[in-house]
Amino acid sequence: MNWFREGWLKEDHRAIGAYIGILYAYFRFRERRIYAKRHKDELTKIVSNFFTRENVSQIISIIDEIIKNFLNSDRLEELEEVEQQYYDKFKNAWLKYVDSRRLVPHLDKVLKILLSLKNKLLPIKDSTKNGSIYIMDIHRSEFERLGFNKQEVIYLFQQLVRARICFPIWFSDYDKVFDYNDLLYSFIFPAPVLEDEFIESLKGEKIEKREEAKLLTETVKPTVEIGKTLEETVSNVFKKLGFEASKMKIRGRSGVEHEIDVLARKDLGDIVFKIGVECKNWKNKVRKDDIERYITRWHDCGLNMYIVIAKAFTDDAKKMAKAYGLIPITLGEQAREDNLDEITKTLFRKFSGLVIGIAKQPLVDSILQRIDEMERELNSFRIRLNELARDVKELIS
Repeated sequence: MNWFREGWLKEDHRAIGAYIGILYAYFRFRERRIYAKRHKDELTKIVSNFFTRENVSQIISIIDEIIKNFLNSDRLEELEEVEQQYYDKFKNAWLKYVDSRRLVPHLDKVLKILLSLKNKLLPIKDSTKNGSIYIMDIHRSEFERLGFNKQEVIYLFQQLVRARICFPIWFSDYDKVFDYNDLLYSFIFPAPVLEDEFIESLKGEKIEKREEAKLLTETVKPTVEIGKTLEETVSNVFKKLGFEASKMKIRGRSGVEHEIDVLARKDLGDIVFKIGVECKNWKNKVRKDDIERYITRWHDCGLNMYIVIAKAFTDDAKKMAKAYGLIPITLGEQAREDNLDEITKTLFRKFSGLVIGIAKQPLVDSILQRIDEMERELNSFRIRLNELARDVKELIS
């Protein structure tokens, strides 16, 4: 891959240009075609949605070089190799340019589209090994099946393009999404916007906006009683959300006794869901070694979820927490008596998202239980059908 220049990755706008070029070449030229002027015009429109006029010509020259090199070699696997090798660079640059503010009024529907694409509930024309996808010729009936009407889809895809979640190809007017046969025009969604991490961030934004609006309207009395310490504040927030919460000592499987700053418990019918919380109101950042200790404590105590709340975390601590499923919550400052009101609101928004997820679990369990019952009924029906077939054979003979 001598044609790819790592210098393109040193600046975010150039990295995005290179990524657009790679995805455009991969999906647009699967069959060898001439790189015509109309392609450059199309790419100019795409790039103009990201950058100011002075950067567009620079970016187009990078894309131009990528496509011409690809057309000379015609090796699709090279484009996939570049995407895989420099994926973190592409991802970091792309997500910096995503304008999710455009999506806030429509987050429910946007999430539904992204999850439908991620889970292949909509037809995917093509995809890369890394997970970038290409959609085209999706009939409006596919979206109607998901609960959208035609005008909603047109509007939502306009917003997805303007928010830089995806970019369109094969047509010159961004304001037209369906053609005369009611087929959706072609769009490319880069892998970073289909990752769980990005989709979860949009879910979090949705929850925060809803809870923020709720908090602003509830001015007669405080939403949550303000505690005198961080531990007391955390307990009060969980109590408001329907949990029992208090400081607790737990004897782990090892026989060692652990003191948990806050243990939140919620009865979900067949099980009691338990969340352990470490309140580290430290001046310094929580380190990787601290996270390792909390992970050990979490598993020894047999808790369903473990949260660490702190002013800040080191990068290694965040990576360790993410790798093992521990949830770090960054406050940005130490808890003090004069800022516990704001911290209470922040924690309420954060914990609300967790509670919504937990509340859905009994419904999921009931659906899975019904699927098992249906499978057993189907097996029983097959047995009876086989018995009937044997009886018919005996009568015939």
